[in-house]
Amino acid sequence: MTIRIQNSHGAQINSVDDWLELAGPKEGIKQWKDGRSAKEAAKAWFNDGVPSFPTDLSKLLNSNTLTKNFVPELVVPEHVTKLDNFRGEGRNHDVIVMGESANSKVLLGIEAKTDESFGGLIGSRMSKAKANSKAPARIELLSQAIFGRPVDESIAPLRYQLLHGVGGTLIEARLRGAEVACFIVHEFVSDEHDKKKLAQNFADFQNFLRELSVGKIENGAAGRLYDSFQIPGGQFVPSNVTLLIGKITTRI
Repeated sequence: MTIRIQNSHGAQINSVDDWLELAGPKEGIKQWKDGRSAKEAAKAWFNDGVPSFPTDLSKLLNSNTLTKNFVPELVVPEHVTKLDNFRGEGRNHDVIVMGESANSKVLLGIEAKTDESFGGLIGSRMSKAKANSKAPARIELLSQAIFGRPVDESIAPLRYQLLHGVGGTLIEARLRGAEVACFIVHEFVSDEHDKKKLAQNFADFQNFLRELSVGKIENGAAGRLYDSFQIPGGQFVPSNVTLLIGKITTRI
């Protein structure tokens, strides 16, 4: 299997060092450390020093008929998807992957994590926004498109990074002509990571799945790809792209 890895400008990435140079994280070398998500994400795609499909990711995709036998064609680290017409940053995917399963074009939007959090709470992001910020309006658009209602007491305690991760994955799938969009959390864990923070991330992921599935998914586990979601969509987020959400945990 030949995997093409390149940055958003089309430059070829042939090694972990290339990944840093051509598609590194915002803070560059400061964030580039063994055991942290940015570098571990790159290492996962270069097993034995050559481009390779992460085994845990392959197993996850084979757990669902819509993505079974997925063949990756293009991998793009640190890709930004515009979420709306407001100024400001879009969704910064740690990795996107385009490919095909037996019957569909599939896009993966991957959020790499160690014990880093999923960002602030949706309600806090809205209430603490500056007077001229478009963040509350952006969040409301995403909430309407993904949950089908404005931010309420059930949505406010969820993590914003999960909301705009799902939104950005769906939007990018539409832009690239994919029928299936998979938002995947790729967690990297070692004995050095904070167990309380990992547990909080696990709870936050479960809470988001529970709310988005309207209670159909009570205890979302790693290693499964869930598809019990009805996305109403909106001006930017498509309603005709099938959404799957999953999580994998890789020991490092």
